[in-house]
Amino acid sequence: MNKFKLQYLFIFIHQMKLFEENMKKHKRIKKEKKMINLDKRTEKQLKLIISNQDQSIEHFFEQNPYFKKDIWLDVEIPVQYDPPDYATHHKITFNFNNSLMGDETKYYFAHRLLDEKMSPLTLFEGYYTSINHISNFINEFYPDISSFSKLIKEKVMSEYSTYLTEKGLKINQKTKDRIRSNRNYMALNLLTDFYNEFYDTREETDKDIWDVRELNIEYNEAANTTNKVDFTNIPTQFKDLIKKYLKFRVVTRQDLNFHIGIRYKKELLKFLTFLDKKYPDFKDLKQLSRSIIIEYIDYLRNKSTVMNKSSRVQQPPSETNIGTNLNILRKFLKDIQNFEWTEAPEKLVDRLIFSEDIPTRSRLSDREIKYIPDHIWDQVVANIDKLKAEYIPILLVMEASGFRGSDILSLNINCLERDNDDKWWLVGDQSKVKYKDHKVPISQEIAEVIIAQRELIKENSTEDNNPKNYLFPRLKGQRKGLPITTAVFNKNLNDLAKKAEIKDIDRDIYHFRNHAFRHRYGVTLINNGMNILHVQRLMAHASPEMTLVYAKIHDSTLRDEYFKAKKNAAIRLNPTGEVVPADLETQAHENGLELEWIRHNYDSIRMDHGVCIKSPKTKCDFLERTLEPPCIANKCRSFHVDGTFRDYYKSQIELLEKDIKLYIKQGKERSLEFAQKKKENYQKILDGIEQNGGFYGIPKEKRELTSEERTLVNR
Repeated sequence: MNKFKLQYLFIFIHQMKLFEENMKKHKRIKKEKKMINLDKRTEKQLKLIISNQDQSIEHFFEQNPYFKKDIWLDVEIPVQYDPPDYATHHKITFNFNNSLMGDETKYYFAHRLLDEKMSPLTLFEGYYTSINHISNFINEFYPDISSFSKLIKEKVMSEYSTYLTEKGLKINQKTKDRIRSNRNYMALNLLTDFYNEFYDTREETDKDIWDVRELNIEYNEAANTTNKVDFTNIPTQFKDLIKKYLKFRVVTRQDLNFHIGIRYKKELLKFLTFLDKKYPDFKDLKQLSRSIIIEYIDYLRNKSTVMNKSSRVQQPPSETNIGTNLNILRKFLKDIQNFEWTEAPEKLVDRLIFSEDIPTRSRLSDREIKYIPDHIWDQVVANIDKLKAEYIPILLVMEASGFRGSDILSLNINCLERDNDDKWWLVGDQSKVKYKDHKVPISQEIAEVIIAQRELIKENSTEDNNPKNYLFPRLKGQRKGLPITTAVFNKNLNDLAKKAEIKDIDRDIYHFRNHAFRHRYGVTLINNGMNILHVQRLMAHASPEMTLVYAKIHDSTLRDEYFKAKKNAAIRLNPTGEVVPADLETQAHENGLELEWIRHNYDSIRMDHGVCIKSPKTKCDFLERTLEPPCIANKCRSFHVDGTFRDYYKSQIELLEKDIKLYIKQGKERSLEFAQKKKENYQKILDGIEQNGGFYGIPKEKRELTSEERTLVNR
C-alpha cells in the first residue's frame, strides 16, 4: 500500500471513529434529557462559572443553596448526571466539626462541578473517601483552624501523609489502590493551594508562587511544563532578588520565556543553596569571589546530582548540565551588574567566571540525532487503529509538518491556507523562537485530516469550552478550553508502543519522544536531497548551526548529487563583465545564502530582530554574546532588516524610552548609557528601513567585492 493510500486510510479510520463517538454522545445526551427535567433558568444559573474571587462563599451558597447541604446525593445534585451502571457510590458526606472548613470544601468541589473541571462521576467515585479522610484528619488535628489557607502546607502535608499511611494507604507504593490513595493525599494539597490563592489579593509577582495565567504574558498552553514557578525553596536572603530578576526578564521586558524562566530559577537555586550552606552570613552577592566560584564548580562536578529523565534516578551531571548551569549563573550575575542593583557582585563577572570554566558543547552536527526511523514509523502505520481517535490527526500532522509538539497542539482552527495553485499550507506560531504565522507546505491528504478535525471541533465548540478556537482542545474536564498537552499525547504514543509491541532494532519496546518527529521531518528532507537552506526556512531555525543536526545524508543521495554537479558546467562573470569558468562548489560556497536572499529571503534565517544571511559553512563570531542582540551590537555584515520588522523596532524603542526616563529619575548612569546606546542603534535601523526602500544592511557589493572590483563595477 503506497503512502497516499495509507493517508486516505488514516482519514477513513479517523472519521469513522469520530462518527461512532458522536453517535454515542448523541444517544447519551438524549437519554439524559429524558431523565432530567431542570428548570431552564435554574440550569443556566447553576452553569455560571464562579471565577470572581471577590464573590464570597456565602453569596455563592445563596445563589446555589443545594451545595450548602452536608450530604450530596447523585440523584439530587443540580447538574446533569446519569450514574452509569458500574457506579458504586451515590453519596458525599461533609462531616466537618468546623462549619467554615466544611463550607470551603463544599465550595471548592461545587466550583469545579459547575465549571465542568470535574465530572459528577469523578466526584462520587473518586473523591468520596478523600473528603471523609480530610474531614476526620482536620477534626482530629486542627479542630480550631477556620480555613485551609491558615494551614502551614509543608507541615500539614507531612502529617497527613503519616495519617493516611497509618490508615493503611501506602501512597508511594505501586499497589492497585495507588491512584485512589494518591488522590486522597492530593485532595488536601489541592484545597490548601486553592484557598491560599483565593484569599491572596496581592499582585502575582509579590507572591512566592507565580501562576503564568495571572501574569498577562504570552505562553504556550500545550507545553509539557507546569504553569507555576515556586520561589518558596529559594534561601530567604536571596528570594526577593530572584523574584525581582525574573519579574524584570519575564514580565516587564518579556525577553525570557516563562518556561525558560522556570529553568533559570531551577539552576540559580543550585548555586544559592550551595552559597547558603557554605556562607550563611551572606545577605547578598556583593562579596562573591573567584575562590567561591571555584568551590562551586568543584561541587557541581563531584557532589551534585541531576534527575535522569529516562530512568528517573539521580546521577552525576553531564558536561552539558554543568555548562548550562554556569552559563545561566554568568548571565544572571552580568545582568544584575548591568542593572546596577545593589545586590550585585562588586567584582566584574568576567573575573569571577572564566570562559574556560564552562565546558565546550559539542556541535549539533556531531551529536546523535534521536529521530523516528522508517522501520518504527512503518510499525506505527500498521497499528494506527490502536491509537485513540482524538490523537490520530495530531500524529499525522506532527509527522508531516516538522512543527514542535507544543506548537502542533496550539494550532488554531483556522490554521490552513490555500494558495492560487490550490496548494495547501499549514500556518502556526513557533513559540520557542517567537515566530508568528510560520508556514509549511502540506499534502492534500494531510489538509483533509485537518479539515475533518476542524469541522468536528467547530460542531462541538462554544465560547465556554473553546474560547481560543484551538484545533486540538479539551472540551470538558480539568483542562476545558485548553489544548491537549504534549505530556498526554506522548503518554498515549508510548501506550500504543506497548499495546502494539512497536520495537526498535534491539527488539526492545520503542520509547517515543514528541520532538523525535520534528527530527524525523528534518532528516527526511535532507535524506531526500532537499537543500539544507530550504530546511532551515521550513523548520524556522534561529541559526544555521541548528539545521546542521539533520545533515545525515544517505550515501546514495551524496552520490546522486555528486554526479549531478559533475554534469553541470559552471560559469561566472568577473567584475569587468567577462565570462570565465567557475567551480560549482566554490561558487555555491561564495554565494552562501545570497541567491535565496534575492528570492524573497526564502533561505535566510529569520530572527525576532532581523535576518541573518550568513553562510551556514562559516562560524558565527557573535553567537555566544547575549548582552544585546549581538548582530546589532557588533555590526555584523550578514545582518539585514526589511520592512516587516518596523513594528518590532518601534515597540523596542518605546520600551527603551521608558527605561531611560526611569534610569534618569533613579540616577543610574551606567544603565542610562547602555539604554541610550541601544536606542541609538535601534533608531538607526528603523531610519534605515524608512530611508532605503524598506531595507537596512550592507549591500552585496560592499560585502563581497574588493575595492578594486568595486571601482570597476562603478565605472
